[in-house]
Amino acid sequence: LLGRVQVLAEGADVAPLDAETAGTLPYDAEFLQRPAAPGFARVAFNRWCCLRVAKRAGFEVPAFELSPDRATLRVRRFDGPRDARLAYEDFCSLMGLGAGQKYEPTAERMVSAATAFVGAVQRTAVRRELFRRHALAYLLRNGDAHLKTFGVLYGGADDVRLAPVHELVTTSVYPEFRDDVPALVLGGRRAWTPKKGTWRRFGAHCSLADRETQSILQWLAQALEAEIPELERDAAAGEREFLAALVAQWRTGAAELQAGY
Repeated sequence: LLGRVQVLAEGADVAPLDAETAGTLPYDAEFLQRPAAPGFARVAFNRWCCLRVAKRAGFEVPAFELSPDRATLRVRRFDGPRDARLAYEDFCSLMGLGAGQKYEPTAERMVSAATAFVGAVQRTAVRRELFRRHALAYLLRNGDAHLKTFGVLYGGADDVRLAPVHELVTTSVYPEFRDDVPALVLGGRRAWTPKKGTWRRFGAHCSLADRETQSILQWLAQALEAEIPELERDAAAGEREFLAALVAQWRTGAAELQAGY
């Protein structure tokens, strides 16, 4: 098992969590750096805001910050100190798939695969956490939540855990992605507006009772609304119009989460 994993690459411009997005920034031993992407306005700010919402909702999120010019997101490495890095494997590798297949599996298949790699005592918690992360992707309208943005860390053969949430972005805020769809099929469909009952059935697949499924969806919406005023306070003057566009997408996502329950 450990022979198939990779250690977050020394000397990489960004860690190989999603290698095709690698930037041209110098290596930083302590932070993963997510630079601006040509053609996508305020993408670092977008990612920063999404991580703020995730942190407010109680997800494990590494320390993160915007660079002074607000053009780069810096996320503290979560694979341990430099002299004792933990091994990391993204879900493409975990499921025996190539990077070009990162959009192919269903969310249900991903959850089933994850539980095969963790200890029996962790399986219920892992299923619940993956349900939460998929729901978060729909809340934020993150059409880039593919297999390579999820991963596990290996502390040893008996120590396999989900890597923290570190890679989020609201794709639908950009005009070219207004008609974007979720990265993975859920409930037989790839649509931001899943059929009624989809989240209940996915919750059952993740070993959740209906009451817990509904509670998670409601909590995500509440955490979102709690964080929005904080983001409005912290946004720079030139970022407020873009933030308003993000908020509009998120509130649509929250409404559609409930409609799909």
